Amino acid sequence: MLDHTHYRQMTDEQLKQVTGGHQLPKNLLTLRTGAQLSRRALAEKLNVCTSTIARYEEGKRVPDVDLIIQMAALFNTTCDRMLK
Repeated sequence: MLDHTHYRQMTDEQLKQVTGGHQLPKNLLTLRTGAQLSRRALAEKLNVCTSTIARYEEGKRVPDVDLIIQMAALFNTTCDRMLK
């Protein structure tokens, strides 16, 4: 399992390789709905636009490493769980 420090040191390209067809969209949706948060509520907690959360969940965009770490902390999980 990789810790938060390791993820912070990765480039975007390395992150894509590690996640290789990452499961972030599905996992984010599952975690968000499990926490009974709307996209808007999650966006406010992460200080991003609601449409950004939608793009993450649709797999159209990948959050940067710091935001993945922030989401993992918010959902009381690990970065590995968010991505795999």
